[in-house]
Amino acid sequence: MVSASCKKKDALLQKHHDHLVSMLKNGEILPGRGQHQETSLSKLGDTRWVSYHRTLIWIHQIWDSVIEVLNSITHDGTDLEGRGLASGYMINMETFEFVIILHLMLRVLGLTNALSHALQQKDQNIVSAMNMIVSVKSLLQNLRDDGWEPLLLAATHFCGGRIIIVPNMDDNISARGYPRSSCKMVTCFHYYKVEIFNEVIDRNIVEMNNRFGETSTRLLQCTTCLDPRDSFSRFDHDKLVELASFYSVDFSSHD
Repeated sequence: MVSASCKKKDALLQKHHDHLVSMLKNGEILPGRGQHQETSLSKLGDTRWVSYHRTLIWIHQIWDSVIEVLNSITHDGTDLEGRGLASGYMINMETFEFVIILHLMLRVLGLTNALSHALQQKDQNIVSAMNMIVSVKSLLQNLRDDGWEPLLLAATHFCGGRIIIVPNMDDNISARGYPRSSCKMVTCFHYYKVEIFNEVIDRNIVEMNNRFGETSTRLLQCTTCLDPRDSFSRFDHDKLVELASFYSVDFSSHD
């Protein structure tokens, strides 16, 4: 069950993303030229998560320029609300938590991005899509098992080049989801590794399993034996028998 704090964080991410894209479209933040000219904004037809991925790639690629423009808006902007928002974005961006979440989401959405595109194709081959789903599930699990150290190293290196303070993983920090008055403390390692890294990946794995369970995935793979294209060239007797087994009520063993 998704916690209230997770839902609140998703809503906040959506709000920040929408406002940032709005600022980009209005010309308040320009993508730049030269080496960054090919980095474009999300297309209107993109799904929300594809849009997130492209925005995060863009922010990562020209981070220094974004900070510079936000700083300029903060001090020289004519709109008071815009100056306050720009200042807030700049303060939040220049934190280790923002950086490590940025790098984490680039990895997670990078794994699922191709699948998101593939599942939107009307002529997508079922076998190819199912194989891709199995692959993405495996890659997400590998990221959870072995991805923490490389992620921490990448985020630390990124912060080091931009004078962003990296916390000591052994220090204590307020636990997520508790008021400060509760004095509930955890180590920074637990906070970033368990409450952010593990939780984000686990939620994606659970969602993948809910949408593409082992039985439904296998069922779709078996239905390919009934594809009429090329004179039923994909017909497979074993898959047909397995497909019938999913509907044991409708087929007797003799049938």
